[in-house]
Order: sequence, then structure tokens, then C-alpha cells
Amino acid sequence: IIQTEARCLSTNPEGLTGSGDVFIYGTEGWMTISPDGYKTYFGQKNEPGPARSDKDFPKEELHDGWQNLIDCVRSRKREDLDNDILDEEEFLHQDELVMEESRAMLDYELGRFESGALFYYVSSTDQRQHMFWRLMDPGHPTYDPRLAARFGDTVQNIYERMDHFVGKILTRVDRNTRFLVLSDHGFTPYHRSFHLNSWLKDHGYLKLKDESKQGEQEFFQNVDWSRSRAYALGFNGLYLNRRGREGMGAVSSAEAPALEEEIALKLERLKDPETGKRTVLKAYKAGESYSGPYEREGPDIVVGYNRGYRASWQTALGKVPKHWYETNNKKWSGDHCMASDILPGIL
Repeated sequence: IIQTEARCLSTNPEGLTGSGDVFIYGTEGWMTISPDGYKTYFGQKNEPGPARSDKDFPKEELHDGWQNLIDCVRSRKREDLDNDILDEEEFLHQDELVMEESRAMLDYELGRFESGALFYYVSSTDQRQHMFWRLMDPGHPTYDPRLAARFGDTVQNIYERMDHFVGKILTRVDRNTRFLVLSDHGFTPYHRSFHLNSWLKDHGYLKLKDESKQGEQEFFQNVDWSRSRAYALGFNGLYLNRRGREGMGAVSSAEAPALEEEIALKLERLKDPETGKRTVLKAYKAGESYSGPYEREGPDIVVGYNRGYRASWQTALGKVPKHWYETNNKKWSGDHCMASDILPGIL
């Protein structure tokens, strides 16, 4: 039996390891893995077992991906991680293991389920579209014809398998049972990233404390909130810096509607100078998109990106790069954080 976990605080009862280590527990003892290597302990007295530090490995023996991970941890810079740990075949193998284990759990539950509501989520359709869209899209920046010949039908295959899967479930459902199949979103290609906070900054809506440090810090550490009127957080949320909601709000309730309308209109008119295409298909204003007691707590504008465009990873984390656009050269090539009009969910 193997149990794994990652701890972010030094609260482990073993008291022998640091924060952030990964633990693997077995029937005879346990192992801790850290950026510096691994250690093992056996029995109730935690007698030390085999151990090895990454310094024990000749540099040429370390897998490039593992070395890259070590370097990233040491530098504490996320951008140093190339992510090329698994190739396409290895990724599919891992995802297949997860899917089969999940299906086995469903099969077990169906065998004992009698009444009520049973919910089952399929993750593989989502994961494989995120990672393999590029190989069925010759227009994607990371399209590779050699890989496409082997993996270009990955997305179609998983949908065909899910259709067969649904058919098998239907054989176990009686006529008195309501059976629903639904998705929470569709999918579309992701070719270009948009740095929304950079656009807000260049249009005077977001102000920095130190212009010379633009692009160096995330989580808005360089933002001058006393002079900022809007900011973006997450993949689709654009917020006004409202008085009474934000800690250092600068926009009054009387100013908010006009400012919201102004920003939304500018975003919908914005075109990518490299492609000539609109970046934002629809800027959904809060009052027109959702309602309820928590409407005021949500984004003032939900940015609905056009097909092929998405907010950058830097936007999601409150970073302000020096430019507006970036080509998506990652394997993560399909996405659903765009305008709902172009990728609706299905019921």
C-alpha cells in the first residue's frame, strides 16, 4: 500500500523532514523526497535506510526534466520550468491509468447504487484537449506534423470512447432512472496570450509604484492602488478598484458604471496587430450577466476572449509584463476560458 502527500508546513509527526517534502508510506517504513534527494526510514524507531542526494548522481545521469525541476526549485522562478517532463506517449499512459481507475470506481458504485443521485466526472476529455489540440490544428504555433501523424486523432478518439462508455452505462440504467450527460464548457484553440494588466496599465487604468520594475513582480506587488482604477485577476475577471470593496479603492459608485462601459467598449474594439483579429469577442458586464446577493463581490467585467485568444498565465497571477501579446508556444494548446458564445456547454 502506497500513500503519497505533499505538506506545505512542518507539521509532520515524524519530525525528521522539512516543509514541502513529498512522503511515500509503505508497509515496512516510509520515504521522504525533497529537492535535495531522498531518505528512507524503517520500523517504529524510524531506523535510517537507503538514502541518496542529487549530488550523488553524476550530472550526465540526471534526466533533463528532473534537473530542470531542481534548478527551478532552487531559483524560485516559475518561468525556469520548461515542463517537458513527460512526452506525449507518457502523458497518455498516465492519463489512461487515472481514467481506468476512475471507471473502476464508478463500476463499483453502480453495482451497489439503489436510489438517489450519483454524479460521475470524466476528466480525460478535458485534459487531452488541453494538451493535444495543437496536433489537430495545423495553424497552432506548436503544431508538429511528425507528432500529429501519431497523436492527431487523440481528441476524436477520447470522444468516441466516451460515447461507448455512455452506452455501457445505459445498459445498467432502468427506465425509471433519469440519465443526464452534460459538459460545463466546450473547447477552442489557444494560439495567443493577452496580458490584460499590461493593457490596463498602458491605458492609464492601472498605475505602478516603480515603472523600472515593470514585469518583475507578480501578485500586484508593484501596483499603486491609490491611483489605480482597474485590475485583472484570474483568467477572465476584470475588477474596478471600488471604494468600500477593495482595501484601497479609488473608484466611487457614481463613477463605476461609466468606467465599466468605457473599458468594455475599448476591449471589444481591440485588435491584435500581428493577426488583425479581435482579441475580445465580448466583455460581459456584471449587471448584464449575473445577479444575486454576491454580484458586487464578483468581477465587474467578465472578459470573453475571441477564438484563439486567452488571458496569459501572468494575468492570472497579477503580473504586468512590458508587452500586450505573447505567442502560446506551450503544449497546453486548447482552452475554454474564452467567450461562452464560442464554446458553450452541452446538456
